[in-house]
Order: sequence, then C-alpha cells, then structure tokens
Amino acid sequence: MDACHGILHAPMEPAEALLRASELLTDATERALPMIVLRTRLPVQAEVSGTQRPSSVR
Repeated sequence: MDACHGILHAPMEPAEALLRASELLTDATERALPMIVLRTRLPVQAEVSGTQRPSSVR
C-alpha cells in the first residue's frame, strides 16, 4: 500500500460519526477510488539496484 486515506474529512464526535457511518464510508470510497484508478493506469517503474522505497509504517 502506498497511501492512507481517512474516513472522516473533519473532526467530529464519535456519536455523530456512528450516526453518519454509511454516509462517511460512501464519501471516503468516492474520494479513494480515483486514486486507485489512477494508480492502475500509471506505468510500472523498474526498480534500480541498490535503491529502495522507504518502508511503510505498520
């Protein structure tokens, strides 16, 4: 995974987030899908020997 995207677009109380969960998940999906589609259209870059991308935080 090369990116991370939150469900909430602004701070809100947990109770409000639970009430709006369906709306928030739909909105987050609509924001994330263009990034996924773009990634699938980018050409694959060959790795250069001796260089690595930074490790992901897990």
